[in-house]
Amino acid sequence: MSSKIEQTAREIVEIMGNEDMLVLMDTRTLEQLLKQLKENVQAADKNPKISEKFRQAAKRQYEEDGQIEIDDDAIVSMSDDGGAYVQAWVYVSEGE
Repeated sequence: MSSKIEQTAREIVEIMGNEDMLVLMDTRTLEQLLKQLKENVQAADKNPKISEKFRQAAKRQYEEDGQIEIDDDAIVSMSDDGGAYVQAWVYVSEGE
């Protein structure tokens, strides 16, 4: 599974690093690659129940409407110390 994740990530990085390719790229194609990457990461999740517990804990501890938001399907990356990193959206105003 990690090879699919790596392959898709490499495609995205290649597109983002090549201005000519990025200009010619259909936005939907890039969105499809990002969606595929997220699906591959989620499919590699070894324990979805534990990931969901971390998502819920992150929402309780950190989520603040309009400032820090965590999607119901946010990616969770387990840490070696028993914790986890949970994907979140953080708002930053233009002036910051």
